[in-house]
Amino acid sequence: MIKTRPLADDAEKSELVSEYGLDVGQKYDALELWDGDNKTGYIFMTIKGDTVYFEKFILTAEYSDMEKHFFLDFLMRSAASYAENRGIENMVSHDADMREFLLKKGFKEENDAVCAPISLIVHYN
Repeated sequence: MIKTRPLADDAEKSELVSEYGLDVGQKYDALELWDGDNKTGYIFMTIKGDTVYFEKFILTAEYSDMEKHFFLDFLMRSAASYAENRGIENMVSHDADMREFLLKKGFKEENDAVCAPISLIVHYN
C-alpha cells in the first residue's frame, strides 16, 4: 500500500536538508512516501501566505520510468492535499529537476518557476 505521512523525525529532516542542499536555516514541511514497508521518497515544502513552494522532490532509489512517474505524482498530489488542508491556494516550484514533470501536469511557466492553483490537483466534485 502506498501512503504519505508528515516527516516527524527532526533529526532525519535535518540530515536530508543538508544532504540535498536545501537551506539549513529554512523551516520545511516534509512528507515521506512509503510503499509498504519501504520508504521511497520525500517532498520538502515551504508555506508562505497562500502559497506552497515545492522545494525538493526526493526518491530514495532508482526506479523504472513508470514507478518514478507514479511516485512523483503521488508525492505531488499528497503535498497539494496537505497544503489545501491548511488553506493554501497556490503551488509554486523552482525545482529544475521537476519542471518538465510539473508542466505536463498543467503547471504554467512564470519567470523561473512553474505555478498552478491548488484546484488543478485537489478537486471536490
